Amino acid sequence: MDDILYSARRLLRVKGRLAMVYPAERLVDLVVRIRGFGMEPKRIRIIYPSMKSEAKLALIEAWVGGKPGLKILTPLIDQGDYSFK
Repeated sequence: MDDILYSARRLLRVKGRLAMVYPAERLVDLVVRIRGFGMEPKRIRIIYPSMKSEAKLALIEAWVGGKPGLKILTPLIDQGDYSFK
């Protein structure tokens, strides 16, 4: 993940945006690392495969040099069956 964030930070200008899909259970790790590379998380959307399952994925958008402030968007639910192995 650090290689991706390092490359994104080098390629993006101020106000440039990075969008990632990441396992929801590791979302905190991603947010901390994003901030460590000079980017600010701006929007997060959690994806649930069904109403009865736990969150599986998180969509996150970060801006280079963005001001603090995070929007948690409405979740996506019933997006089908998928898993991580």
